[in-house]
Order: sequence, then C-alpha cells, then structure tokens
Amino acid sequence: MAGLKSKSIFFHLLLLAALCVVLYFVFFASLGILTNHNEEVKIPNLLGKDLKSAIKEVERKGFEITVDSAYEPEKRPFVVLTQQPDTSAIVKTGRMIFLPVNKAEPPLTVMPNLVGLSYRSASMMLKSNRLLIGDTSYQPDIAKGAILEQRVRGAKITAGDPVAQGTRIDLVIGDGLGETELMVPDLIGQS
Repeated sequence: MAGLKSKSIFFHLLLLAALCVVLYFVFFASLGILTNHNEEVKIPNLLGKDLKSAIKEVERKGFEITVDSAYEPEKRPFVVLTQQPDTSAIVKTGRMIFLPVNKAEPPLTVMPNLVGLSYRSASMMLKSNRLLIGDTSYQPDIAKGAILEQRVRGAKITAGDPVAQGTRIDLVIGDGLGETELMVPDLIGQS
C-alpha cells in the first residue's frame, strides 16, 4: 500500500508540474494578444489644429482623448496648444491623448502695479500676468526710464483692477529732463 501511495503522490506532482508548464506557456503566448503587441501607431502632429479636426484625426487612429483648456493670447480660440504624448511618439492604439486647447474667452487677471518700475521689469511683470505690451509713449519727468502711467485703450488703469489676459497695456515712460526748458526765477540780489 505504501508503494501505491508514493506512486500516486509522484503522479499527482508530475501532473501538477505539467499543468504549471502548460499554463505558463499559454499565459505568455496570449500576453501578446492581450496587450496588442506590435500594434503601435505614430501619434499625429496636432499642434495648432482646431479642436474638431484634431478629435477626428485622433479617433480615426484609434486613440482616446482628454481635452483641457488653457489660454495663450497670441493663439486663436479652440486651437491645440500642446499634446501629450509628444508629436511623432509611437504608442499602442487605444491609449489616452491629452490635449490642452486655447480658451475662447480670456480669463481675468489682476492688473499689477507697474508705476515706478523700469520698462524691462514692467514687461516681465506683464508677461507673467499674460498681458501684452501696447504702445509706449514718453513724457518729460525726472524719473527717466520709469513707468509713469499704465493705460488700457487710452484710459488709466489702476493696480488691482480686473483685466482680461491678452489685453494690451499702454505705458507712459519718463523721458528725463534733458531737453526740457525750465523757467528759472530771477535770483539776482536774493540771499
């Protein structure tokens, strides 16, 4: 009876090992099918395209899409600003493509205080607030090179006022007093 039991255990262990080997090969053989192995597609260049045509092109290639919005004042509304994964990346079909699209309406930002800043500092401040530099004009003032006024369409705008991103801000800059004629009072005979 002991010999029969050892043969039965050995048979079952051999059967279990054979089953594990078969399952191992079946799993790895089907893995290529399950993961769409060698079914890669090149991501098209969608930068600068309008949203509708970008969606059609992406769906035609078999990708899913996620759309987000951002705002760049120099770009048209509903145009693709960036894409993830990058242009010409090779990925499998069915993957997600992330597309930030330019908003139709610019968001509001707070007007910074540019008065007293240099032109360079003011331009960096405007850029960081997504505002554009408009016309610049010069006015005689002792503060040469400093911003004297900030305007929108000819009207003064104060710091803290809401303004749409992409708005052109006109700057009045001090020109110094180099060529300005000043009236000097008659001081002869004065102490």
